[in-house]
Amino acid sequence: MAKRGAPEHPKTLKLARKLGIEPWAAVGLLEVVWHWCSRYAITGLITASPEDVADGIRYSGDPIAMFSALRECGLVDAVDGGYVVHNWSEHADDTVHSRL
Repeated sequence: MAKRGAPEHPKTLKLARKLGIEPWAAVGLLEVVWHWCSRYAITGLITASPEDVADGIRYSGDPIAMFSALRECGLVDAVDGGYVVHNWSEHADDTVHSRL
């Protein structure tokens, strides 16, 4: 579940602006990315392509634009070998923590 304050967080609002979506939709986007990560990138390291992640979360927009926006907003960081969810340990739920 998104953390309290996520709908009005500056990063969420910036993400909404960059993607041309409503802030509540940006919260939903983040939520499904985090859910996807909890199954397919449990450590927070995303090695899948932006297109594969977009398919996995059923994102119908441009996957490259989505990842670029996530990076520009400080929500996903580029690392060698892929991307990592910024502060994944704070966003991951208890199930992820117990599996790790």
